[in-house]
Amino acid sequence: MSTIAQSEQTVTPARVLIVEDDTNVRDFCVRLLRMNGYQVVAAENGRVALGLLEESRYDLVFTDLQMPEMGGIELLHELRQRYPETDAIVFTAHATVETARQALKLGAFDYLTKPVTVDDLERTVRRAMEWRRVREEKQRLSEIVALHEVSQTFASTLDTATAVRDIT
Repeated sequence: MSTIAQSEQTVTPARVLIVEDDTNVRDFCVRLLRMNGYQVVAAENGRVALGLLEESRYDLVFTDLQMPEMGGIELLHELRQRYPETDAIVFTAHATVETARQALKLGAFDYLTKPVTVDDLERTVRRAMEWRRVREEKQRLSEIVALHEVSQTFASTLDTATAVRDIT
């Protein structure tokens, strides 16, 4: 069993949405990520992907750039607007500095060029999931700190109320 699957088994497997118009590439990505323990769903373009995103939550969208109906840049824009908590990775056979800049500006975690190797795919998805866990842990810690501060304020208020009661 790979290290990706082992690290994901302790929690609910991450949900990944593959958005790719090339059936062979899409099927390859789906099989590889499923073998690594992820829950994977596939879409052939951005419009279909948005429909799937409306029905269910995904941790990561792995999208091609050039697709019919709705391409990757437009999908990234919609992701940021509607699903800001969902991470995205872009991969394309038509990489340019401009599309890379656009994708990263729209919040893509990474930008890969095709052909994507098994190692590149596994490593990039693993890094995205690790980064997601760090962000979620940071959020949980922030919430704990906020609760602690409220608790301290409440305790101080109770101490003051007790002191006032004892005086009167």
